[in-house]
Amino acid sequence: KSNSLLMILKSQIMQALLKQQCTGTILTCINKEDFKKIQIPVLNKEEQEEIDIKIERMFKLRENSKECLKVAKNAIEIAIEKDDKEALTYIEGKIDGSNL
Repeated sequence: KSNSLLMILKSQIMQALLKQQCTGTILTCINKEDFKKIQIPVLNKEEQEEIDIKIERMFKLRENSKECLKVAKNAIEIAIEKDDKEALTYIEGKIDGSNL
């Protein structure tokens, strides 16, 4: 699957292998023949599915983190402009109405 291949190509080991074969200074590239010589590990279907699940979870957690940060920023603004109690009420309302 494409996510598995992406994770393999972004790994430190693969990045090091790719950099060994690079030519050029400003715009580096690898010629086709050198690229074909690089051994890319083949993962079985279960490993690929496990990677996909983890990537999907990572994106969900990332979005959740962004939402938590947004709520926290808004709560701080409310606390500064009004008071702490209203800020806490705002946070509790957001927690009750979502999956934070």
